[in-house]
Amino acid sequence: MVLTIVIPTTYIVASTLETTPNGVTNELIKMPFDGFKKINSGELPGAVIQSLIKDFPTSTLKSAYKNAKSQFKLEMVLESGKVMVVYTDVLGNWLKL
Repeated sequence: MVLTIVIPTTYIVASTLETTPNGVTNELIKMPFDGFKKINSGELPGAVIQSLIKDFPTSTLKSAYKNAKSQFKLEMVLESGKVMVVYTDVLGNWLKL
């Protein structure tokens, strides 16, 4: 059994507990918080929406986030049901973050 717990703070702390034949093993992973805050889809610039429609016509926007640099993190649900995370700038240009 694997249990993952994520707690948003200054850091994202992910704790994975895995049951082994000898007992339970704890693994703590500490990563810097990515600085994105959740926004409503209505707050997305038109250029970002146009890029989504053009490049992901069959996907559904699950959630949107924005950081202080006006970059957007978008969680997309693809037609297959898989969730994909993509990043864009305010002009709708795709980013690799």
